[in-house]
Amino acid sequence: MHNKFPSLSIHKSGVLRLNKTAVTALDFKHGDAFEVLQDEENPQDWYIAKTTNENALIWRKDSSGAMLCNVKYIADKILKSLGITGKAAKFRIATEEVEEGLKAYAIFTHSANK
Repeated sequence: MHNKFPSLSIHKSGVLRLNKTAVTALDFKHGDAFEVLQDEENPQDWYIAKTTNENALIWRKDSSGAMLCNVKYIADKILKSLGITGKAAKFRIATEEVEEGLKAYAIFTHSANK
């Protein structure tokens, strides 16, 4: 078995997918709420954060153990902010909180595999 890096795939169709390695490392469960956040000062910096906000996005687990959410406007916004014009991109994702207690994790946008 080879090690996979925790990653987030973003598809132009709107699908956000956390691989099983990321799901385990970040302790996401089916039905967990999350938000995708953009740094206002550095618009190419993006984060994924656990939340209790009732209007948040919700993860659903697929048969492989990955988590999915379909949210086209966010997928479009992220890909556009990074100048990605292909059908999808895959990014490594941090497993350490950006700030202790915040439950927000950096999406390494510079690691895009387009």
